[in-house]
Amino acid sequence: MKRAPSEDPDDSFSVEITSLDTPERQEASPDVILQGARLAPRVRRWLTALSVAGGILLVLVVLLPFLSPLLPKKAITPPKPSLPPARIENVIMQDDIAYITSSDDTLRALRLKNGSLLWKRKSVNITPLIINNTLYTGYSDQNNNIIQALRMSDGAIVWAYKASSSANPVIIDNDVAYSLNSFSTQQNHVVTALDSKSGSELWQYPVHTQSAIVNIEGMQDKIYVTAFPDAHVPNTELFVLNIHTGLLLWHVKAQNVQNVQNNVVSVVAENGVLKVLSAADGHEMWHYKSTNGSSLSPFSGTNLFYIQTPPGVLQALSIDTGHLKWAYNDPWGVSEIFPETNGVLYLETGDGFIVALRASDGKRLWHVRPISPPFTFGSVQVINGIVYTFTTIADAADETVAALNVQDGALLWRHKIATYSNNYMSPQVIDDVFLADSGNAITVLRAQDGMLLWHMDYAPSASQYNPALLTFINGIVIIRSSDSVMEAHQSSTGRLLWRYLL
Repeated sequence: MKRAPSEDPDDSFSVEITSLDTPERQEASPDVILQGARLAPRVRRWLTALSVAGGILLVLVVLLPFLSPLLPKKAITPPKPSLPPARIENVIMQDDIAYITSSDDTLRALRLKNGSLLWKRKSVNITPLIINNTLYTGYSDQNNNIIQALRMSDGAIVWAYKASSSANPVIIDNDVAYSLNSFSTQQNHVVTALDSKSGSELWQYPVHTQSAIVNIEGMQDKIYVTAFPDAHVPNTELFVLNIHTGLLLWHVKAQNVQNVQNNVVSVVAENGVLKVLSAADGHEMWHYKSTNGSSLSPFSGTNLFYIQTPPGVLQALSIDTGHLKWAYNDPWGVSEIFPETNGVLYLETGDGFIVALRASDGKRLWHVRPISPPFTFGSVQVINGIVYTFTTIADAADETVAALNVQDGALLWRHKIATYSNNYMSPQVIDDVFLADSGNAITVLRAQDGMLLWHMDYAPSASQYNPALLTFINGIVIIRSSDSVMEAHQSSTGRLLWRYLL
């Protein structure tokens, strides 16, 4: 590079620029525009959608205060109340299954081995009746009785029958009558017989009584309807019906009526005379009048009537003829008669002795005082060769169970059991285990020596007729531990196996 001459002395020079690099061949390169990396199509679509949604949301946030008065008000639904659990009403056991009716009008079938629910059916408030592997139950309201036959395996309805609320259903199966409601408490009573297989109505009988309480019982080829005294009826009435036709065979009014064995019926008339009537037609077979005209309370055995006369003498009369077979006189008198068992009659004397009499001739086999008075014996039971006696003491904190040898009355053991409000229940003795329900606790003893195996408290039922001890099966004790809970315990140890809450 050369410049033109200059007059400046310092400007008399020239500059030449040369390349310092090694000379090489020059190549022309095209112009290039630099760009950022491109996004995938799917990402671009998502970003676009998010941008649109964000824009809409922003518009809604800005406009919501202005639009809210124009929007319809949404009704607020209050939370559903928490209902209490259902209460166990009745329990029927059959073939390792418990059929439970409860206060929520539901029938549940529960496996006793593990407490699992087999099935349940709603609209059931009648205690089930089991006949030949069929459940007969139903539902009652103010207007109707719906009677149902259910299959035991799954609760499916086999047949249903709709009757009036005054109907008292009786199931007829193979010429045997089974009352679905043994006790009826209403103003009108109509006995309605239904065929067990089809549910068809066989006959009806209106019971002409003003009594509000009746008991219906099938026995042999007859149906006995007993109307009890109340504010409207001063006497007991008995209606005897033909099981096949429902026709009235005979009717009687008396101070007291008692159905007994050997196809006879005993009644105590208003004048205190005991009359024994034929169940076939109601004609009098024989009668017995006490010497001083006092009322009698007959107690039936296998072939005898046991009558406790006012002076305290026990007399045994033949059911067929009324002839005196034998009499037992105790210096302290007879205060209580207990059921005849295996040909032996047990009674309690006025001074607290338990007496065993041979029913055939009245011979005293033994007598023993299990505990010192004062007390009375609530019951006597004979189970597996042991006589169990149970005391009942008013306002007592506990009761005493005494086990006696059935042969000679020798005391085997005694045990005190705390009771709840005198609500002592009869015990069960199964597989050498003694179980007693005292109203608020279950006590389990070894039957042979009275050794305490285990004890469990429970909540007393709202109903005094609802015991806690339900059943004993294959070494398992089934207990209603509260109004809504069933439990299974091992009988020997009390170990909890399962618990079921309704």
